[in-house]
Amino acid sequence: MGTTRPTLRALRDDLQLPLPPARQPLDMIHPPAGQGPGTVRRHRRRNERIRAIDDHVLFKVKVQRWRGAVWTNNEVSWLIAAGQREDGSTDDFYAALEAGARAARARYNAQHAKPLPGQTYVDYLLPVDEDFKRHQLEAATRTVDRLIATIRDLTRGSLCALVLQEANYPAVHYVPLSDVDPEVLRPSRTSTYCPYKGDASYYSIATPESGEITDAIWTYEKPYDAVADIASHVAFYPDRVEIVVLERGNGTSA
Repeated sequence: MGTTRPTLRALRDDLQLPLPPARQPLDMIHPPAGQGPGTVRRHRRRNERIRAIDDHVLFKVKVQRWRGAVWTNNEVSWLIAAGQREDGSTDDFYAALEAGARAARARYNAQHAKPLPGQTYVDYLLPVDEDFKRHQLEAATRTVDRLIATIRDLTRGSLCALVLQEANYPAVHYVPLSDVDPEVLRPSRTSTYCPYKGDASYYSIATPESGEITDAIWTYEKPYDAVADIASHVAFYPDRVEIVVLERGNGTSA
């Protein structure tokens, strides 16, 4: 079933842990210090079903004194409830979970004309929109981090970047094409014209980790004489890639 990640409710109310930044996936969350080693996903007897819950298929999670309930949907396993085993009892958490689910079913049936089948109701514990958005945010953050690393590797720390300043526009850093990893470049059919520099052609960036970024790079193969130095150089769109400029002595590294 892969790794297990807590819902935000379980993280906050059951594990009593703060929400970490998006760069720390919730499936790497640790139980509180001193109450169980390792991550929530490290457990035994993962496929043991909680039989007392009949409206959804839930599985038991056990990490030393910690007990939990896992619900799986679309390849993602969610820790939807957690608690600690009390001394002298091995099933108190699951008994409490069952009691809460039975009480929730009774409340639901009291408020709705059509009663629920079965004996329990745990929908209120299942992941909600904020949980799925957090999951998507973590995936997007990983993609951005990989892309930033790719761009840094792609430019290979060029010491020959040129800076072109036009009127009131932001300065543009042009990196020698020879300093760019050719394996990630894909020639584009896009072309544009600048009255000051000439005809521009474009490249897209393609990596297995980040996919393809269309027309992220432009170049002037035959620029006008006034800007002839930018020939055989490329520039990156700052809204599509991250540009990092470091000063090294009298040179510039992009």
